[in-house]
Amino acid sequence: MAQLLKSRTARVLGIVVLLVCIYALAGFVLAPRLLRSALAENIPKTLGVTPSVGAIRINPFLLQLELNDFSLPSPNGEKMLGFERLVVDFEFASLWRRALVFKDIEIGAPFVHVAVDADGSMNLLRLRPKSPESPVPADHGNQALPRVQIGMFKVTKGLMTYADRSRKSAFSEQLEPIDFDLRDFSTGLDGGLFDFAGTTKRGERIEWHGHLGVQPLESDGEIKVIGLQARTIWEYMEDRLSFAISSGKIDVDANYRFSLKETPDLQVDVKTVDVADLGVRPKDADVDWLFVPNLTVRAASLDLAHRDVHVDSIVFTGLKLLTWIEADR
Repeated sequence: MAQLLKSRTARVLGIVVLLVCIYALAGFVLAPRLLRSALAENIPKTLGVTPSVGAIRINPFLLQLELNDFSLPSPNGEKMLGFERLVVDFEFASLWRRALVFKDIEIGAPFVHVAVDADGSMNLLRLRPKSPESPVPADHGNQALPRVQIGMFKVTKGLMTYADRSRKSAFSEQLEPIDFDLRDFSTGLDGGLFDFAGTTKRGERIEWHGHLGVQPLESDGEIKVIGLQARTIWEYMEDRLSFAISSGKIDVDANYRFSLKETPDLQVDVKTVDVADLGVRPKDADVDWLFVPNLTVRAASLDLAHRDVHVDSIVFTGLKLLTWIEADR
């Protein structure tokens, strides 16, 4: 009897070991190949571009996916968007929570290049999914989003570049590094909290903190713009302006509330807008005709739904204006 039990136990253990080996082989070896094949086949069909994909690693025991050096090119070969590293940490809790549960999702060094060509077309619009061969029937109901829970969604060392070639004077700007994290997020009513920070090559910085929900789509929080160069705004609009901005820095501190139900609803409460050392001159002049050492706007508000704008105060300090009378007057 003992011999029989040992034989059965050995067979059971052998089957378990065999199943574990098959599972490991499928996860470590077969799954990355299938994923690579799916990306290489489906992305060209849907988006019309061939992706570049680096190493793919899957750990079936930890439910972790790592995808490296992924990018999507434009028709001329220029990289439009991608990332150096994507790590997805899936949770076994998905089985009993009836939701897609992720412990962590981390994107390292993502990049996006936005370009407006001379004809006004934007490169990213070429990535729109192709229309299906047979039309999909319209869904008139309010279909609920899949249940998704994410412990931490994190973006580090991101890069965004923007180039507009449709203007007489070409404009380009770069935001780097971009850091973003979204904590304890769910597609339910609770949503999640996020932090965003980005810096331009000129030292301009944006900080964005708040709450994000997707069902319905809504967000509220605080936005700060620190050290925005007034020339950055002017350089983008210079073709439409008859004057030049030679200097100036802008700081903005504002709170906002946004929701999208039947119609967009946006409310912005601007605590302060501080403009320092603003210089304005004609485009052909070499001296400022107007110089404002300090301009402060306080307690301004915008209510999109009611089309209401309110400004409590605008204060100028040390305003300098260069004027003269011509000899023939």
